[in-house]
Amino acid sequence: MGHDPTEEDVLIMEITNNNYRILNLEGAYIVKRVENKDKVMETKFEYSTADRKVNKIYTATMPYSLEIFRAFNLVDGETWETENDKFTSLFINLKFTKNFFCKESKDIIEADGKKVTKLVDFEINKKDIRTLFYTNVIKIDDIEYCFF
Repeated sequence: MGHDPTEEDVLIMEITNNNYRILNLEGAYIVKRVENKDKVMETKFEYSTADRKVNKIYTATMPYSLEIFRAFNLVDGETWETENDKFTSLFINLKFTKNFFCKESKDIIEADGKKVTKLVDFEINKKDIRTLFYTNVIKIDDIEYCFF
């Protein structure tokens, strides 16, 4: 036999059901969108999620906390709800699990003095990607984020 929830039970349920889904992105994928790989170390990163499905990129959760409460009081309009979930774009989770690899055109001077353009491997390791994002501003969907 069940009982009706007390006011305290209702309050606890409201608090525990206030997790917010936040952007969960891989750092290497953001670097991948930089067109000029020579400039990646001095780039202000911009990223758009317009071509991505919300349920594929808002996969991290952040529990309702004092930090979220304070942020919501400072910034208006960066939250929304669906039937089953609450979302916020005030916070992001960046993962650094992959190195970034690509081929890049480089001018190489051969032994005979001839200048030749060749495709060479280009790599930025995940530690350097982390440093890039922790020391620079990243702009996602016209919102600027910085590490704090």
